Amino acid sequence: MKWKCYTKEVKNKTKGSETMFNNDELILRIRRKFGSQQKFAEVIDISNVSLSLKLNNHVGITREEIAQWSELLEIPKEEIGSVFFTQ
Repeated sequence: MKWKCYTKEVKNKTKGSETMFNNDELILRIRRKFGSQQKFAEVIDISNVSLSLKLNNHVGITREEIAQWSELLEIPKEEIGSVFFTQ
């Protein structure tokens, strides 16, 4: 089974896959929990530019980042698939 994230038809340039984020949902959760993308970027110790590139599907994220973001954004395990990916 191949998983795809959704919202934009942009290829993940790092891996050449069609994996897409549900970036609207992630951005909403980031703003609710941290107030801004900048504050979230500081907490995960990356630049705001790097976070923006990841959220806009120009740079891929790792499994470890998905786990970290899910924990920080308090995304229940059963919702991780629907927030980050679509089939």
